[in-house]
Parts: sequence; structure tokens; C-alpha cells
Amino acid sequence: MPTAAQEHADARGDRAMRRVAALGIVLTVLLALLGGCGPGTEDSEGQGEQAKTVRVLQAKTVSIEQERSFAGTARAAETIPLSFEVDGRIRSIAVEMGQRIEAGEVVARLDCSDYRLEAQRRQSEVERREAVLDRARSDYRRIQDLYEKEHTSRSELDRARAEYRSAKAGLSEARKSLEQARDKVEDCVLTTDRAGRISRAPAEEQQNVRAGQTVAVLSVADRMQLRVFVPEDVIARIQPGDRANATFRTLTPETFPARVDEVGVEAAKSTTYPVRLELEREPEGLRPGMVGRAVFRFPARSGLALPPSSVLGREKGKAWVFVVDPETGTAKKRFVEVGELTDQGLVLRSGVEEGELVVVRGMSRLEKGHKVEIERQ
Repeated sequence: MPTAAQEHADARGDRAMRRVAALGIVLTVLLALLGGCGPGTEDSEGQGEQAKTVRVLQAKTVSIEQERSFAGTARAAETIPLSFEVDGRIRSIAVEMGQRIEAGEVVARLDCSDYRLEAQRRQSEVERREAVLDRARSDYRRIQDLYEKEHTSRSELDRARAEYRSAKAGLSEARKSLEQARDKVEDCVLTTDRAGRISRAPAEEQQNVRAGQTVAVLSVADRMQLRVFVPEDVIARIQPGDRANATFRTLTPETFPARVDEVGVEAAKSTTYPVRLELEREPEGLRPGMVGRAVFRFPARSGLALPPSSVLGREKGKAWVFVVDPETGTAKKRFVEVGELTDQGLVLRSGVEEGELVVVRGMSRLEKGHKVEIERQ
């Protein structure tokens, strides 16, 4: 039978063995963890990296035809400022803005009381001058007859002739003044010799106006124009005689043929230039001031174009795309310079060469150097 001392010794031996066993387990786990961080594990993970599936497009040179449209307003082909030829106070205005008038219609009238009085005075002066001329003519003929009979002197004849000529000149001057006075009376009525529509009527009744001051503006509506403003990067590509289409969406979805009539040489608004187009045909109801657009289609040229969605955001002032390296199967970030947007896509000015594979779908999941797998179409 074991003694108490032996039992105590056996118990201590069991506890020591359990501690050794536990320590062995801990060391085994640590070694396994350390072994997992070694080169063998890294290679295993590198070999197992999942490639990103992307769709690519081979960059090709295409024929690029660009269409650009610019907003503007309709204008009459000809506008005529209407004004009186004499000073005066406006008695009445017979037209309103937007009103259509025919040739010969009255636009406005002046208070011409003073001009009528002046014409009456000039008429009286003419009558007086006619009487003076009658007397001078009679005296000249009488003295001429006496001179021929040698009953008067040469000097008397010369005096009578001079008075006759003076009276004749005075009557001519009086008649001219009467004609001018009558013209002023007629000028108190403002009419137009052209048909059209009143586009502006800045004057008001009872307003004093000077000769030549605009009372109304007549837009001759035989032909209409569209005036648009074109930016500086496009203006050099537009020449007089170029064809275009005009649209007026508030009136109709139809397009109307137009021709460039005039190209501005000086910027009108910031860095835009005015371009005036003649409408060869126009929508019914078109009026000056209505908004329209001129659509230009520029000649085709060669260039690289990609879907706009394939060109990503800007960094350092440039945009970029992902190009696939076919040898390594990785995506490379490539900065590009973009041009205008066309029907064929977004034009690239630099950064991509013809034949390169550009990622057009799946770019959002890519980073520089990622392995890629090209999606089969």
C-alpha cells in the first residue's frame, strides 16, 4: 500500500506532464502560424489572385463627322427705323408692337399747328411777291417801250429791268419756301412704304421728338434670319455660304434649311462670335425674337474615338483610360487628352495608339496592375 508521501509525489508528476503537453500544443500552433507567413504561403496567394473580367475595345481610326448646335434668336432679314423728318410733339401713334402693317399705312402723327401757320404765311408771301412781280413786269415793259421811242434814258431802263429781275427772283424764293413749309406739314404724318411687322415702338404720345429720332421699328418679314453665337474653337470652321439646319422647338419639331450669310469678325459676348443665317424656309408663326437653334454638320476627318463612359475622371488636369497589356494580361492606367464629343464617340487627341485594347466595361473595379480577363462577346 503506497504511503501518503508517495501519493503526493505521483500527483505532482501528473501535473508536470500536463503542463508539458499544453506547452507542446502552444508551440505547435505558433509554428504553424509562423509557417503560414513564409514564402510558400505568399506564393500560394499570389497564384490564387482572381483576375477582373473586363470588356475591351480595340482603338481604331474612324471617320469623325461632328454635329454642333448653337442657340440664337430669329430676326427679320431687314429692319427699318421709322422716324419723322421734322421736330415736333407726337399727337397720336397708330401702331403697337407686334402689329402687322401694309405699305402706306399711318404709323404716327405730329401736332403740326405751327407748320400749318408757317405754310399760310409762306402762301401770303407768295401772293405778295406775285403782285410785286406783276407791277415790276408792267413797269419794265412800259419803260422799255418809252426807251425804244427815245422818251426815257438808258439808266431808267436798266433800273426797271433790275427791279423786274429782283421781283422775279423774290417770287421764286417765296415759292420755294412755301413748298418747304408744305412739305413739313406733310412730314407731320409718318407712313411706311414697306409692309412688315412693328418690332419696337419706343415713342409715346405727347412726346417731343427730334427729326430722325426713332418712333417705331419695322421688321420686313419677307425673309427671316437666325442669329446665333458660336464659340472661338468653332468659328474658324464656319464660312459664308455654309449650309445648316434651323429648329424652333416652341413652334414645331421640323427642321428648316438655312445658309450662313455673315460671320462676325469680332467677339460679341465673351469669346463667342455672331453668325447670321438666312432661312430658306420658315415655320408658320415665326416672329422676330423667338428662340431657335442652328445645327451645323462639319466635314468628316480621321481620329480615334471611344465610348464616353470608358474615359474616367480627371487627375492632375487630365482624364485617363485603362489599357490592357496583352503580354502580361494586366491593366495599365493611361492619361489621355480628350477632344469633342461626336456621334462616333469621344475623340482622343493623344494618349492611345491605334490597335491598343482599351477597357470599356469593368473599369470601376480596376486598379493599376490588376490582372484582367477579357470578356468574350
